[in-house]
Amino acid sequence: MPFCRMIYSDSKAGAEKENVEYGTILKCSKLDIQGKPDFVFESKVFKHIVPVEIKSGTIKDEAFPHEGDMMQLAAYFAIAEEEYGTRPKYGRLIYSDYMFDIKNTAKLRRQLEETVSQMRLMLDGQKFEIEADYVKCRYCVCRKTVCEFCEK
Repeated sequence: MPFCRMIYSDSKAGAEKENVEYGTILKCSKLDIQGKPDFVFESKVFKHIVPVEIKSGTIKDEAFPHEGDMMQLAAYFAIAEEEYGTRPKYGRLIYSDYMFDIKNTAKLRRQLEETVSQMRLMLDGQKFEIEADYVKCRYCVCRKTVCEFCEK
């Protein structure tokens, strides 16, 4: 990334760089979540934090990134804010055929909080009404596996 320096990488992919944290699990105690973004950069001038997540798949002709990938990046926004003490203004989702700059908006943070809350309730056994449709379900990891709403 131009005018940025890498401050975190989820793994050592070759030569180690000085002042870069490698492979540590980062945490957000507020939401009780943790993770390892692929990279975190810091702008050299403004000191903004920029989480970056690289996806092996393609986006093809879609206008927006996959919803699960957005939630993953939103989680990295929350984690980076707590770990580095500053709220990221945006992050990057990079697919093999396209890159999205995603703004860290209040709406996205609310959606993350709601998603994390629902996931915790599901882990406790609570059932939710599912609105299954092609657009929402086509990239879901549960598609054609455990989901009762999608053909097996």
